[in-house]
Amino acid sequence: MGESPRRIRPNYFLLILFLLGAQWGISAIHRSTTALATAPKPPLETIPLTLSEWQGQGKELDLLSLEMLRPDAYLVRDYESAEGWSVNFTLLYGHGKSNFHSPALCLLGSGWNIIRKGKVSTMVGEGEGVRLGMTRLLIAKGARRSIVLYSFLTPGKSTGSWNLFQARLLSARLLGKHPRGASLRLIVPVRENEQATDAAAREFLRRIYPDLCQALEM
Repeated sequence: MGESPRRIRPNYFLLILFLLGAQWGISAIHRSTTALATAPKPPLETIPLTLSEWQGQGKELDLLSLEMLRPDAYLVRDYESAEGWSVNFTLLYGHGKSNFHSPALCLLGSGWNIIRKGKVSTMVGEGEGVRLGMTRLLIAKGARRSIVLYSFLTPGKSTGSWNLFQARLLSARLLGKHPRGASLRLIVPVRENEQATDAAAREFLRRIYPDLCQALEM
């Protein structure tokens, strides 16, 4: 006679650990969601319209983006410098994945073609400053070309990666914290050449970043 088959017993210890972990995750998300109801909105309107030689004009977020994303707060402005450079500046603030989207996908949906895409970093802020991680796009529509810089912000951190940003929001939620995030996007039409346009975009970022951080408290 052959040996009787070994009885397979469920590993109750691992099952209990799994159930406890699931309960902890649900509880943490519940605490995080409850905190969102009383979370104050950042005063984005305190970001100045005048930034040294840059002068801004307030705009509205397009209705489609407003209905799809429903950000907790947003700011859209067109800035112009004394030298004739123009920057379209968009800042979105929210607490979850649904409050944000990838600027690259948004631009494609608006009829722009992405000619080039890459990761860059820019030193911003006062004193020694901080290194802001960003994604850079060169986009085109007909004869028009623009440079796009965008970054996703969480407290104390920045990245040009949509996936990493989403992971940070999820991590905060699982830890029972109040997830907070923001996306900033600049669109700068190419005037002379890409190098000069990049320089103008980075100069604008250096001007606006201290007020942006103060408004976001990040």
